[in-house]
Amino acid sequence: MKIAVLELLSGGGIQELIGPPLADQGLESKRAEVCQSLFREGWAMLHALASDLQQCGHQVLTCLDAILIHLDPDGHESSQPFDVRICNNRLEWFTCWLHAATEADITIVIAPEIDKILATTVSRLREHGVKVLAPDLCFLRASSDKLLFAAAMHDSKLLHPSTQTLQSFLQSSKSGKTIGLGSIVLKRRDGAGCADMKRFENDHSLWTWCLSNLSHAEHGEDWIVQPWLQGDARSLAVIAGRSNLILGAVAQRIQLLPSESDASHALVQYAGGFGPLGDVKMQHIEMFANRVLNAIPGTPAGWIGIDFLIPKGARDSVEWVPIEINPRLTTSYIGYREWYGASLGDMLLGIQADSHSRDYSRFPSIDFH
Repeated sequence: MKIAVLELLSGGGIQELIGPPLADQGLESKRAEVCQSLFREGWAMLHALASDLQQCGHQVLTCLDAILIHLDPDGHESSQPFDVRICNNRLEWFTCWLHAATEADITIVIAPEIDKILATTVSRLREHGVKVLAPDLCFLRASSDKLLFAAAMHDSKLLHPSTQTLQSFLQSSKSGKTIGLGSIVLKRRDGAGCADMKRFENDHSLWTWCLSNLSHAEHGEDWIVQPWLQGDARSLAVIAGRSNLILGAVAQRIQLLPSESDASHALVQYAGGFGPLGDVKMQHIEMFANRVLNAIPGTPAGWIGIDFLIPKGARDSVEWVPIEINPRLTTSYIGYREWYGASLGDMLLGIQADSHSRDYSRFPSIDFH
């Protein structure tokens, strides 16, 4: 088969995230940091998936920004496991993508949820008759928007941290209402990974910080506030289709880094993962994953990542807490291919079924960043 694997930041679409120049140099700097982090993750996923698909006998097409054509993220010359279509004009990146996608039998999009880029890109390709391995628009919207995701979890009686927009939080604080006495987290409503995520010690710390960061307060509908829950951070991966193939779960390393510019909060950073989880049964992972997916309106398809917490003392998966969903390829793919080998590419396409995902004892230990 001919597969188009299209990654936004290396594929010419970085302008979609950078946007127009900002008058606020502080925000401009933060936006550049987010793009750099997401670029490295996206590039790693592109290479991993393309290499696996190539080993499975498929021809892989992609688009690369002209300035990256011979380079890897560290500036070294790199051999590419794909046929490249060069994007010479960032303003016309989608045209380049469309040409590659229309050549292919199926297209896989690797893009962040930020600013609805993932859902919009998938929809635009489908409008041109491209077959995209991704959930339908309803599922993409409900899972990419953390406020809608929270509503879906609550409606289905699944455990989930109470969630409100920053705008609602500020209005409640004015009237004396609080979230609670513990730490709270501020994150983008449509964020990818831990980008722009901050943890504050309490309500007052966030309120005070907002007084000095008015741009967040002015766009309060674009941010959500949740209590910081204690527990073991975990993630699982699903290849969704007619029947969902649960690949297993891994532990996440979540770091809290002091902010260099403001002592009121810590920066939340994802630092990789490891597995398998020796104390968690595959049947519990499968039950939990299917409950979460069934709670979201729409139809899932392709790679789905679910981030969740296992609270201290949790007896079974009913007490696990879904935190968010990534309805696209996640960096955990790099770890899972250590378990399944290059055949994970065919498994994603639905060509090859897994024969041993239920048997954790056969999985070697993995550690990925």
